[in-house]
Amino acid sequence: MTFDPTQVLVIASSRAKSDVANKLVSMVLHKLSLECLSGLTVRSQAYRMAVHQAFGDSCPYCGRRLERNTTVAEHLDAMNRFRAGLHVPGNVLPACKACNSKKRRDDQQKDLRLADSGWANFLSHDGTKCSDDCPTCSYWVSVLGTEERTEALSRSRQRIEDFRVQYLPPLAPSMSARAQVLLWDFYKESQGAAAKMASEVVARVLR
Repeated sequence: MTFDPTQVLVIASSRAKSDVANKLVSMVLHKLSLECLSGLTVRSQAYRMAVHQAFGDSCPYCGRRLERNTTVAEHLDAMNRFRAGLHVPGNVLPACKACNSKKRRDDQQKDLRLADSGWANFLSHDGTKCSDDCPTCSYWVSVLGTEERTEALSRSRQRIEDFRVQYLPPLAPSMSARAQVLLWDFYKESQGAAAKMASEVVARVLR
């Protein structure tokens, strides 16, 4: 099948309601984050030092050196309706843009096959449980190679898990779990509210 560039126009035209709903979901999760902080914050010098001590200047996923123009703030549990992650220590790390981008495929799945969380699922694509055409497995082969992939992914997963145990606020897991149940309805209601408000504004403009 040949690529049809005009398909991006269809996607762009249908995304407006989802963009608004996703932003509102993010706002809810940011507010929840403030409720479970216990002194240490993502921005605090102590947390930054802890991150550097645990991961150095390397991406926590692939281990490649982080550079100024290719580093982003990564939420291990994504701040969306699927994962309900929070902006708190233990869930936010600097990572490379490539891993951040590739991980979104796992973050956007309602039901995960390989692990209980998006970040762990991302690090579980070792070629033993996926189809031959799995794009995430292909990504890891391109980054780590076939021989070293399984061991490297396992090390990264363990390193992140050890770090989260130390720094994730005690209330964060239960808050995320409760929020995840409610955010599905909130997301749909936000889409409906956004569409209704937009129609009302358009009607006023056209009077």
